[in-house]
Amino acid sequence: MTTPLPFDAAYEGITLGGTRFTGGATVQGFARKKKLDRRRAPGADGAHIRDRGYDLVEGTIVLRGWLEEHQTQMDAIEAETMPPPGSDATRRNAVDVLHPKLSRSGITQLYVTEAEYDPYPDGEGSTGDFTLTLKAVEYRPPPPRNVTRTPAAAADAGDAGIDPGVRDVFNANPIPEPSGTAP
Repeated sequence: MTTPLPFDAAYEGITLGGTRFTGGATVQGFARKKKLDRRRAPGADGAHIRDRGYDLVEGTIVLRGWLEEHQTQMDAIEAETMPPPGSDATRRNAVDVLHPKLSRSGITQLYVTEAEYDPYPDGEGSTGDFTLTLKAVEYRPPPPRNVTRTPAAAADAGDAGIDPGVRDVFNANPIPEPSGTAP
């Protein structure tokens, strides 16, 4: 059998959260889709669309292992992507991902929403392979907020910018105090 792409072996493994999985990896879903706003005019045929950018995509990653090192890698990936309940909430973050199919779609980070370990994917009592199925959604950091800032007041430079002659005239003629009588 001929391999259609020179990087065909890259499709076998995947890197999740900094851990390279060297067993079999199947990536399903993650099809790019656009958000469209369809506008129809009353009483007219057809419609026009407005492109609202790309929507987040979802998919499934199935890791299939058969060696002890695959089990160790799965344990590390599961600990990174789905920390146990009651653990530090700050550990529940999106993880970096590297796989050719995901890279082609511009997906570099995933947020795992479900994880299921199956020691007997081929039926109870079978030996050999074991799987870890991860359901995930693409993660994109929020866009920067457009915040209008009030300019900060300039630092007081004292009398540095005043001509010495003007300063002398001002000091010789101070501003009089209010007289306290209303006009």
